[in-house]
Amino acid sequence: MNGIPDASQREKITQSLTKKLKEMDCTVGPNGTIDLVATVEGPKTREISFFTSGDYKMQEYVTGIKLVYQGKVAWQSTSTNVPFMVHLKRGENMEGHLRSLEKPQYGFFDGVHLPKFVQKPAGNGPQAQQTIGQSRVSTTGIR
Repeated sequence: MNGIPDASQREKITQSLTKKLKEMDCTVGPNGTIDLVATVEGPKTREISFFTSGDYKMQEYVTGIKLVYQGKVAWQSTSTNVPFMVHLKRGENMEGHLRSLEKPQYGFFDGVHLPKFVQKPAGNGPQAQQTIGQSRVSTTGIR
């Protein structure tokens, strides 16, 4: 949780993720086999463009979670506060709406779906990103 800059959010996120792991029958503790790493990066100024509204600058935060095995990322998921599409309410303008979104999306941790099965990360190179990983494929099937 050291990657969460807002100390007041760390305990809530820890409880939420611990609950998810226990629901999956995972043993949670400091001596685990795999590390769960939660992060919030930003703010970083990003220029975004909307088809009918024009270009805007806003402060982007990237919220993420990783499963790290022996220093290598086995799985990860991220989210950003920058909207893909915007629906304005009556009386609301684009600038005001975007300013209201300029904060980390801590709710991401409540809604993230953790994988039940994770393959050990392979070495470096293009083979490391393949789903089959270290399996051998032959004419008789996968071994």
